[in-house]
Amino acid sequence: MFELQQSGNGEEGLPPAQTKDGSLDRYGKPAVRGRTGGWKSGLVLWSQGLVTLPFYVLEASMVLFTKSVMRQTNAEAESTFNLWMGTVYLCSLVGGFLSDYLGRFLTSIYAQAFLTVGFGLLSASAHALLKPHGCGVIGKLCDPHAPLEVSMFYISIYLIALGNGACESVLATFAADQFDEEDPAEKQSKTSFVWYFVISSNIGCLISMALLVYTETESTGNWLPIFWISTGCVITALVFLLSLTRRYRHFKPFGSPISRIVQVIVASLRNRLRLLPVWLCTVWSSVAFMQMPSLFTEQGAAMDRTILHFRIPPIGMIAFDIISTSTLIVFYDKLIVPLHIKLMKT
Repeated sequence: MFELQQSGNGEEGLPPAQTKDGSLDRYGKPAVRGRTGGWKSGLVLWSQGLVTLPFYVLEASMVLFTKSVMRQTNAEAESTFNLWMGTVYLCSLVGGFLSDYLGRFLTSIYAQAFLTVGFGLLSASAHALLKPHGCGVIGKLCDPHAPLEVSMFYISIYLIALGNGACESVLATFAADQFDEEDPAEKQSKTSFVWYFVISSNIGCLISMALLVYTETESTGNWLPIFWISTGCVITALVFLLSLTRRYRHFKPFGSPISRIVQVIVASLRNRLRLLPVWLCTVWSSVAFMQMPSLFTEQGAAMDRTILHFRIPPIGMIAFDIISTSTLIVFYDKLIVPLHIKLMKT
């Protein structure tokens, strides 16, 4: 354990190399600045991008897959997608509950392990679902499936929902834990790191839209290579996350999440539910956001998407949201924030 130094006013203070926010290293000792955390933990960004890429491939193409491969109607395909996405969001709560007991790092590891198993099972089940050869494209349905084949498909996508939902709610917070909030320099870096964490997600999503999904929907139903590439991505993401285990900073688990929820409710009541309008706004924005990967994809499939002899895939409609969001984040971080700081100093 580190020895405490005596400060000038007679009070005991922390050694200069030790973080001030109470973060710990992998052995449970106070984290040392320079040896843990910081930008050298940047592989978390790569891990997030690699997790996002296959998930958005599945999210954006599920409506088309369930229609052309699983032989569902438009209404059935949208219902399947909405139930699945609702499960993803509910599993975010599961990730939060688990992180209060296991810690954010272990929860992220287990979540990505579920993702890996889910995509592996999906890739294996696709071999049985894609019959006859070349089916699974618009206008060419696959043969009816046996109950076991359908069950494997649903088990795989809900394992992916559990893994992605839990990982999405925990990994971002774990990435932010790598910066000391009490240190001015690291506090500024933490803000930038969080923005780039979002950008890494958007880049993974954009790559999935621009490359993988185009091959998947516009050629001869090449779902199998795309699913196996997705499986390889989540395996690589898990390896990246594990590779810097010695450098990560951790915080002690908080214990029972029920008590924390009660504390939040009590605090909200004391503040006269000032957060309630914000929560209600997020509900309506989520309703609109959910239309992009389902309704927009169906509309794109019915549109003439040819521009200068280039045929845009239906799922490419979502790329407009990704590009605009990433551009605004960089614009905010590189122009608006520095300008605001400069104006506040004058």
